[in-house]
Amino acid sequence: MLKLGVFTRHEVRRYLQSRTTMTASDAERVGVALGNLPLALAHAAAYCSTNGTTADGYLSLLEGLPSPEFYSDNLDEFYLRVVYETWNTSIQHVSALAVRMLEVAAWLHPDAIPVEAFYSLVGNTRAGEADVDARHHESRALRQAGGELATWSLAEWTVEFELVVHRLVQRVVRDTKASQEARRHAVGFVVEATQFDVQQRGSWTLAQKIAPHLSALMECPCAIDDAGAELVEASNRCLQAFHYGGRPTESVRLANTASTYAEHVLGGGHPSTLVAWGNLAASYLSAGRTDEAIALGERVANQSHALLGAGHSSTLVAWGNLALSYQKAGRINEAITIDERITKQSEELLGAEHSDTLTRWGNLALSYRTAGRTNEAITIDERITKQSEELLGAEHSATLTRRFEPRIELPDSGTNQRSSHHR
Repeated sequence: MLKLGVFTRHEVRRYLQSRTTMTASDAERVGVALGNLPLALAHAAAYCSTNGTTADGYLSLLEGLPSPEFYSDNLDEFYLRVVYETWNTSIQHVSALAVRMLEVAAWLHPDAIPVEAFYSLVGNTRAGEADVDARHHESRALRQAGGELATWSLAEWTVEFELVVHRLVQRVVRDTKASQEARRHAVGFVVEATQFDVQQRGSWTLAQKIAPHLSALMECPCAIDDAGAELVEASNRCLQAFHYGGRPTESVRLANTASTYAEHVLGGGHPSTLVAWGNLAASYLSAGRTDEAIALGERVANQSHALLGAGHSSTLVAWGNLALSYQKAGRINEAITIDERITKQSEELLGAEHSDTLTRWGNLALSYRTAGRTNEAITIDERITKQSEELLGAEHSATLTRRFEPRIELPDSGTNQRSSHHR
């Protein structure tokens, strides 16, 4: 249900009279016709002030709109109908580019949609790298189109060149105009935007800006959704950035959305779905929600083992994170059993000096130390510290933390390098 406030009669009169030449009685008549809904009144005010249309002239455009009394049991439906009528009246007066921008925006989070989301509508998304003049021309065209949407109160266009669209407008656009092509443009934007180095601090901030748009796309899938694996992969990269940036709350929120979406669109047995559920289990662990991490981690580890094989990277990651969850819950013997098995597997499959192998040996050493097996832990620590210094350098974060902190790993979807991060 959409939670919407409405204006009082006094607020309607004051609002419309401040933006148009309507009399108080005319403003009240328009307000009654539009259910006193602020969004619809904004559309009406923009239309009348821009075109010089009278209240009677505007109401004549809405002759097919039923009275609110017909929707007394379902006001949400009335509000949608009202916004459709006012939106449909105004949208005819903006350019084709402005319409297409609104169609793309309908699939994204309503707040702070950056201008970069619309570059694919006017040219090559990478044009700026090769042709500054072309990118300047594209940006100018988009700013002009965004200004049109703002003039007609179909959206806000901020000084930072970000589009803000009301959720009701988004829903109306999705239901009436937004095409599969428009959604593909939105998907292309988030996929392109997540091609960052997850270990760089700037990427952590960028991930926070992109994650709401990723979630919006996954929360409104199409009947025929061919972007499932792409969106899960983009989510995976944002989650990696969140882990490096120490943002467990954002991780849980995005991982929850991605795992639900993946299971719905791709199916429970799809490798990308296992990645998504593995990310959620790892996010629970980072957030200190150990019981949930164990319950989900056991399921993910066993399913990965059965579907992908014992030696698959995602399977080893799932078992490793489950071992960390067991360790945190005080189930140290179970943690050690898993750690010993996956460190040997990792060494055989990846090699003794691979970063993942060193991470798993480090986690095993911590399990030994927790269990009071200090001498074994020291032996491992000395060896992996020396190896890590040789491979990464003495001042690398992984070298400095590997001996002292367990490292949560994120599964790989198969198209990017997987990462691990200490908690």
